[in-house]
Amino acid sequence: MNVANVNKVNKKVRSTFKSLRRKKGTQRKVANDLGVTETTIRNIENGHSDPGVDLVFACAIYFDVPVEQLWPDLMERASKRVFNSSTSSTITL
Repeated sequence: MNVANVNKVNKKVRSTFKSLRRKKGTQRKVANDLGVTETTIRNIENGHSDPGVDLVFACAIYFDVPVEQLWPDLMERASKRVFNSSTSSTITL
């Protein structure tokens, strides 16, 4: 999947984030509340970047929703990573 397609997918699944952010206020307000830049919120909301682990949990707490509900794209990627690593061979020392 190329970068353009990934961004389209992220925009769709980030609709929960965008909806909850709108309920709280502007991108600027939410950014200030969370201690990040407005650009960070905009890029996360638009699917151009992913939040760091601290921000993943901070947003879930801030919006009072489970991580899985707020970040379904991140959860799906993590599940695929775990599944792929469990099916690959490992070397035992």
